[in-house]
Amino acid sequence: MLFSTHGDQNVHVPGDRFEALGLADLRRIRFSGRAQSEQTFAGNFVECLFDGVELDKINFSNCDWKDCRVYNTTFIDCELGDASFITNLFDQCSFIQCKFPNTGISDCSFRNCVFEDCDLSNIVMKSNRIERSRFSRCSTSNRVIESSLLIDTSWSGMNLEVGLILGNFGLERSNVQACVLFEKQPDRSLREITWSDLGRIGGHRPLSPIETFRLAFFETGDADGDPDALEQAINPRNWTSEAIIESSFGALLNSFAQFLLALFAANRLPVYGLLRFHTHNFALLEWLSGKPEFSSLYQSAAGVHLSVTREVDAYARAVQEIVDAHTNLLHIRLEADGPLDPSYYESLFREADGGQIRVDWVRPRNSPVEVSLNFFDYATLLSIVALVLATRTKFELSKIQSMGWIASPPTGDRNGEAANGKQLIAFRTGFSLDRPSEYEINVRTLLPRSFLLDLHLCLNISLFKRVRGVLIGLLLPPKDP
Repeated sequence: MLFSTHGDQNVHVPGDRFEALGLADLRRIRFSGRAQSEQTFAGNFVECLFDGVELDKINFSNCDWKDCRVYNTTFIDCELGDASFITNLFDQCSFIQCKFPNTGISDCSFRNCVFEDCDLSNIVMKSNRIERSRFSRCSTSNRVIESSLLIDTSWSGMNLEVGLILGNFGLERSNVQACVLFEKQPDRSLREITWSDLGRIGGHRPLSPIETFRLAFFETGDADGDPDALEQAINPRNWTSEAIIESSFGALLNSFAQFLLALFAANRLPVYGLLRFHTHNFALLEWLSGKPEFSSLYQSAAGVHLSVTREVDAYARAVQEIVDAHTNLLHIRLEADGPLDPSYYESLFREADGGQIRVDWVRPRNSPVEVSLNFFDYATLLSIVALVLATRTKFELSKIQSMGWIASPPTGDRNGEAANGKQLIAFRTGFSLDRPSEYEINVRTLLPRSFLLDLHLCLNISLFKRVRGVLIGLLLPPKDP
């Protein structure tokens, strides 16, 4: 039986048929239960909630779905062609033997969904977010999905066009099983190619930096699997061949940001990827601020800035906390994976613009080694900590923070004391710390343009990746400095 909810009342839908509600557009209605099979409904669903609904052999042709939330719902042998799906959420849904001819699906989210034996011919799925979902034995006639985010989504027993890989973020080779690959020709025909041909595709047609990065991610499964590809793709200045229309540029900016954030949340991207993107996006914001004709793009960049800043702020708080634990010390100890030769680490820090750093000693520590660094000023200390933390993933950052960092007590020779016993000057990065002082210097107001430049971290991705392989973590300072 099909039930609908209006307000607080849960009522049985007569005949379990949508048309029995007597409305062309079903708006803000909650549905549950099983609908009558082999019915036709040509109206629209707007802001409706489907929770645990069974839909079997229902003709929804020409039916538009907008702003709906669909949970634990099964579509079996349903006609969903000539329709429009816009800004909907599908969670734990199954589409079995459904047909989507000439259907447009945009700005929707699919989580833990299954598409099995469906007809996806001539469908256009654009600017969607698809996570932990599965496409199996579905027929296609084009790239199926474009300008979308694909996270842990698998494909099996299907014909796939190269554009699926080059046109979306997140597809990995490990996600594809028993699929045949096709490449679209200039006359729009499809030519079958081998998977080994994929790596040579850039040899006979130019690839944009974004396409090169997507292809590298597909092959390696890592955002920095090809550091140079990520370095080029992460800078919006290199996107002119990818998006020449303002709205497309804004959509690409948002999609790339969401992809990097998703990888970071899954501990698959060190924070330096976000820091680099954050810096480039901030430069874009500054450029757009004086151009009112690009107000829409400015709003997109501002939204991206806010979403990425949350993670950058968390990183900055961790840097501040650990710097506080060493402010009145002269040494900082690191865990590293490398030789016992101090010159090896001194060379690495020089390449990373580490400032005035001297390696005091290197000694064995179980499997990794322990490195003691001598720093000569606050800025150098800040750079050391920022560099090590920038090469960590989200989980690794939280693990380092959980070690119990305690601010080192003042020694009197590094920080002057005010007459009333307060610290004379406190360095801050924009966070409310209980540190009373006579004068407060906010590092962000002093250095507003580039957080990475402030920390001497304007390194390329290749160097960041190499530093990550050497510097493993930070060790707590001794209790008695």
